[in-house]
Amino acid sequence: MHQAFGSWLAAQDKRHDWVGLLASQAAKDPRFPRTGSVHEVRAHLSKFQAGGDIFEALDDAEREWEALH
Repeated sequence: MHQAFGSWLAAQDKRHDWVGLLASQAAKDPRFPRTGSVHEVRAHLSKFQAGGDIFEALDDAEREWEALH
């Protein structure tokens, strides 16, 4: 069984790139879907009207996470 996307993303908070920035914001958000899928994370960010750069970082994170699985 693989790690949920939400928990993998939140664990990337020490990185010095856009994925790391997204991860650090996720780690600080108590409502962030840590056990969630990419779709659930995207819906959460949309709900709070995240900016376009955040969705680009999410796309990058999704590609990297999928490559691990």
